[in-house]
Amino acid sequence: MVRAGGAPPGSWFVDQRHYVVAARLSDLRGPVAGVVTLDRHLDWAGDGG
Repeated sequence: MVRAGGAPPGSWFVDQRHYVVAARLSDLRGPVAGVVTLDRHLDWAGDGG
């Protein structure tokens, strides 16, 4: 059963979150030096929990 506009009951946040990962390191582009500021809302658990 899926609630309208929501995730299925009992589902985890990690199951609903979309992630984008480069297929190859050579696909990555951008600065090679500097400071990166990460958003405080990132999922820092690392294990999906």
